[in-house]
Amino acid sequence: IFDKDLAKKWIPVNIYFGGAEHTLGHTMYSRFFTKFFYDLGLTATDEYAVKRFNHGVILGPDGSRMSKSKGNIVNLEREVKSYGADAVRLYLAFIGPYDIVAPWNPGGMNGVYHFLQRVWGLQEKIVGSRQQATDKNLRIMHKTIRKVGEDIEKIKFNTSVAALMEWLNHLSRKASVLKEEYKTYLLLLAPFAPHITEELWEQIGQKYSVHQQS
Repeated sequence: IFDKDLAKKWIPVNIYFGGAEHTLGHTMYSRFFTKFFYDLGLTATDEYAVKRFNHGVILGPDGSRMSKSKGNIVNLEREVKSYGADAVRLYLAFIGPYDIVAPWNPGGMNGVYHFLQRVWGLQEKIVGSRQQATDKNLRIMHKTIRKVGEDIEKIKFNTSVAALMEWLNHLSRKASVLKEEYKTYLLLLAPFAPHITEELWEQIGQKYSVHQQS
């Protein structure tokens, strides 16, 4: 009734996300059972996760916990219909550190929606790949690649998005944008805005999916 090979395949997981309220109900008991199975020789590890990370809490616009009785619940389905799933996803990533407790800011959606509109419009500046990027532009691009990559590993999504916004400001000031710059931008943005980047990736003539690139 216990498949050791299957257990070896699935545990330990790389990272377990949970709220502080789950420390007792989930984490402690999960660790207990994993150690119990390990003592029985059923698993190869006595920990079910390599790392645990507490997520934060999004409060209502009034700064208190969302509650139907208080009438401060944010209707995400309505937000998606108004701004799109990518904008909602991006706003949640940008609102602050992953473990922060912060209120929902209705005006914040307008900002990320405008940001995505600017990313969409940037394709009009694309020039052929024969041109070479200047040293300054290359430094800014590689600085952003490093920043976004490192911050994603550290679960610092808000600073990843901030770096992308900063690079977008630089690209928008240029008279033209190299196709390689735009491709790189879409690759970095894809984890946060998967739908619009997939559409833009196809529009600039790329094969396969933006999410299948190495």
